[in-house]
This record gives sequence, C-alpha cells and structure tokens, in this order.
Amino acid sequence: MYGDPEVMRYLGNDGQAVPDLETLRERLGSLLARNEENEGLGFCAAEELATGEVMGTGILHPIQETETIEVGWHLRRAAWGRGFATEIGARLLRYGHEELGLGRIVAVAFAANVASLRVMRKLGMSHRGTTDAYYGVELELYESNR
Repeated sequence: MYGDPEVMRYLGNDGQAVPDLETLRERLGSLLARNEENEGLGFCAAEELATGEVMGTGILHPIQETETIEVGWHLRRAAWGRGFATEIGARLLRYGHEELGLGRIVAVAFAANVASLRVMRKLGMSHRGTTDAYYGVELELYESNR
C-alpha cells in the first residue's frame, strides 16, 4: 500500500511512494515505537471482517509531537469507495471520545483530497478552515468534539 504512488499522493513524504521494503520496515518500526509511547493511541491494522484481509491502517495519535490528537486512515486502492474509511474513522472517534475520554480530535487533508474530506463530513466533523500548523503544508482542518 505505501509503495503505491496513488495511495501516497496525499500522504506525507511529499507524496512519494516508499521506495523499498527496508525503508518501509524502518518507518513501521518508528511507528510501533510511537505506539508504545502513547498508551491507547497509534496506528492499527484495518481488516475486512469477512476475509481478515488487511485493507489499510487506522490512526489515532498526537499530530506532529503536539497534544492535539489526529484521527486518520490510509487505505489500499482495493478498499477505496467501499466505506472502510468512514467505518474506521467512526470507530476511532468513538474509541477516542468514549474510551479514552478525549474532548477534541482533529483530521486534516489536502483540499484536493475530496474523498477524505467527504469522509470527515460523513463522520460529523466540523470544518474549521485551513491550517498550516501541521506537516508544513496547508491543509483543511476538521474537528470532532465530545
């Protein structure tokens, strides 16, 4: 998934696909270490219940070393348009608000990433305008409050 340029188009690393398996292993190792630092938060695999096949990842973590918690989803192309992002987002928002007691959770996306923006609206998140506070680029900011 992270080696697919279409999947990576709106993700970090300047939209560049992960070049090789070794680089991917290093990045995943870093993500797993961050998961351990932030109890109850991090990246998780998102599986299709019927098949057990991994469709992508769900994300609920501090955004860029801040106290602000971000919800997100990364999906392989085969999962696009099938409702997985909305289901992942809904479950993570519910978990964050109800289980972890988080008051505010944000989501960010490029204005051109209309699919993710649509998911944020479906999740009932409120558009708060644009921001350049995260990831060093201008993004649309949505938020969910408990």
